[in-house]
Amino acid sequence: MFKQGDKAVCTLNDGVVEIKSDLFTSAGTGVRSYLVEWTEGIDKGKRSVVYATDLEPAPRFKVGQKVRFTYSPVGETFDLVAGPFPDFQKAPFWVFRDQEGEHDTSGEGQMLPVA
Repeated sequence: MFKQGDKAVCTLNDGVVEIKSDLFTSAGTGVRSYLVEWTEGIDKGKRSVVYATDLEPAPRFKVGQKVRFTYSPVGETFDLVAGPFPDFQKAPFWVFRDQEGEHDTSGEGQMLPVA
């Protein structure tokens, strides 16, 4: 379930949306739905009703984004180069590159965005 303000991906077209309503039953179809607003692309700013089953949580990060880790020294940053991928428990993990060009992986739970 989503709450107002959450970001989600519409699995019908991979578009990113912002949830604008609580979950409701759509009149006429009886399907559980959300009112959403498209946040990118040709439909940016438009609102639609989307079935709840056609939405999944949006990734917290994007490829190319700079991050740091909860255990990182102050000022140390890393570039996300691939992801997210599900680990064996379906939790997201990413591939990152450090300042020396070395690659490694990390779970999303240890990552923080760099402003």
